[in-house]
Amino acid sequence: MCKGAAAVALFVAAIGVHANGAAAQTGADGDRPALTITQFEPEHIEIAAGQQAVLLLRGTSLHELTEARVISGGTDAVGIVGALAAAEAGSGFSRVVRITTAIDATPGRYRVQLRVGRGIIATMARFDLTVIEPDLTPSIIDALFDDPVIENRPIRIRVRTAAVGGLAHVRATMGRQSVEARPLERDARIVELELTASDTGKQSIELVAVDVAGRTSPPLRRNIEIVPAIADLAIRSIRLDPEQPHAGQSVGAFVSVANEGTADVTFNPGDVLLAWSIDGAKEREFAVGRDTTIEAGHERVYGPMIFEVEQAGNHPVEIRLDPKNAITERDEANNRKMQSLAVGPRRHPDLTIVSVTFDPPQPSINAPFVAEVRIMNQGSAGAMIFPPDRIIAADGFQELRAGPQALVLPPSRMTDVKLRPRPESHAAGMHRWTFHIDPDNRIRESVEDNNSYLATTTIGTAAAALPDLVLESVTVRPDNPRAGQPMFLVLGVKNVGSVDAILPAGYQAYEIVGPMGPVIPLRTQLTERLAPGQARGMRTVDFAINTPGSHELRIRVDPVGDILEGDERNNTSTTSVTVQ
Repeated sequence: MCKGAAAVALFVAAIGVHANGAAAQTGADGDRPALTITQFEPEHIEIAAGQQAVLLLRGTSLHELTEARVISGGTDAVGIVGALAAAEAGSGFSRVVRITTAIDATPGRYRVQLRVGRGIIATMARFDLTVIEPDLTPSIIDALFDDPVIENRPIRIRVRTAAVGGLAHVRATMGRQSVEARPLERDARIVELELTASDTGKQSIELVAVDVAGRTSPPLRRNIEIVPAIADLAIRSIRLDPEQPHAGQSVGAFVSVANEGTADVTFNPGDVLLAWSIDGAKEREFAVGRDTTIEAGHERVYGPMIFEVEQAGNHPVEIRLDPKNAITERDEANNRKMQSLAVGPRRHPDLTIVSVTFDPPQPSINAPFVAEVRIMNQGSAGAMIFPPDRIIAADGFQELRAGPQALVLPPSRMTDVKLRPRPESHAAGMHRWTFHIDPDNRIRESVEDNNSYLATTTIGTAAAALPDLVLESVTVRPDNPRAGQPMFLVLGVKNVGSVDAILPAGYQAYEIVGPMGPVIPLRTQLTERLAPGQARGMRTVDFAINTPGSHELRIRVDPVGDILEGDERNNTSTTSVTVQ
C-alpha cells in the first residue's frame, strides 16, 4: 500500500442536481500517517431516478478501493454501489477513474460509503444520496425563427427539446394553422417545422413537444411580427460593349437589375423595364419580349440596348429602371444610374486593291479567262457593301455586284473576287485595264485615292483547249402546275467542248430567274466530270409560282463562272410555263 495523502472527488452531471460539499477522513494507527480525504464534493446529492451520475475519483491508491457500499436505506442503491466497486479494475497509482452509472434506486434517502486502503490505513468517505421521482415531462429548450418574417413566405422554426422517454413530435400552432414534425434522423432532440406567414401584423406561435408515451410539454409561446412583402428594384451595374467605342460605332448597354426587396416582380411582354438617354437627349425605352420574373434577393442582366454616339468625347449615359413607375417599391431612389462613356475619334474603312492576276496568266484570243482581284481593308473600321451595289468595275469586264448577301470586310482582312471579261473577244496583243473598287463611292473611307489598280496582260493568238457547257433542254415538272404548287425543272446540260468539264465541289450549278425571284440551289458537295460530248440531266430544287398565267423563266448554268469555258454565251436558255 502506498503511504501519503489521498483525495477522492465525486461529481454528478445531471439535470436538477442539488449538492453541498464537505470532507471526511480517518485516523492512522501508531506512527504511520493516515490516508485522508482532502476534497470531497458533493456530500449530499439529490438526483432523479433513472438519470445518470458521473463519478470522478482521484487518488494515489485507487487500486486499493476495497469498499463501496450502502450502509443504510436498504439495498436499492446497488446500481451505484456496483459501479463504484468496479473502479478497482484498471486503477493505478496517481490515476483518475471516471464512472458513469444510472441511478436505478426507487425514491428515498440513502447513505453511501467509500473506503480506499486496507486495515487501519484507509481513507473513508460517506455521502447522502436522495433519489426523487423523475420528471418525465418533455420540454422545449429553445426555438429559432426566421427574421424578419415576410408575408406569404415560409416561417422556418428549429426547435431543440428534451424528452427522457424519447420525443415523438413537436406541434406548432399559429392561428388556424397547425403542423407537426418528427425529430431529425441525425439528432433526435431537434425538430424543424414550417408555417406560412399568411397575414401581416403581430402573431403568436405556440410550440408543444410530445414524447412517445403521449406526455406533452408546457407550451412555449413566441410572438412574431409578419411584415408585408414589397419589391425594391435597383440598378447594380451597367456594362457597355465596347467599353471605349469610336464615334459612329454601335454600343450595347447591359444592365444588371437586382430585386433587393421581399416580393417578386414580374414583367409581361411589352412592359417597359428600362429607359436610357445619351447627353440628356430624349429617352428611348427597353421593353421585355417575354414574361420575366425577378425573384426577391435575385439579380438579372438585361440588354443589349443599342445606340450610337456620333461625336468623340465623354458622354453621360443615364439609365432608369421602371420608368413608368408600374412597380410599387420600397425605395425609388435606386432606380437611376449614370455612367460616363468615353468615345474615341471616328474610324473609317479603307478599301484598296492589292493585286490583279489573270487565269490563265497568258490568255489566248477567243478563249475565256478571268481576272482574280485581291482586295484589302486597310482602315480601322469594317467595310460593308450591300446588294446590289457594285464591288469591282473595269472597262471590258463584267461588273461584280454584292449579292445575295452583303460583302463584309473587317479591318486588316483580305478577300479575293473574280471578274470575267465581257462576251465579246479581246484582240490579240497587250492590254492595260484599270480596276476600281467601290466605284460608286458607297463607302465613306479614310483614304479615297487608292481605290484603283492598273493591270497589264498580253492576249496570245493560240486558242486554249477548254470545255464548253451548253443548256440543251429545259423540261417543266409537272407540266401544268397550279398556283402555289411546288414544281421543278429538269435541265439537259452537255459538254460541247474539247476537254473534260470538271464540276468542282461547292460550285453553283444553275440559277433560275422568274416571277418568283431568283432560285439558287445549294452548293454541290462532290466533284463531277463531264467528258466532251457527254450530257446529263440535272434536277433543280423545288419552287412555286403564286400567280396564274403564262410566265417566262430564264435559266443559266454555271452562272458565276466557276468553270472556265470556251464559250460563255451559250449557258443561258429561256422557257415558258403556264400556271393554272
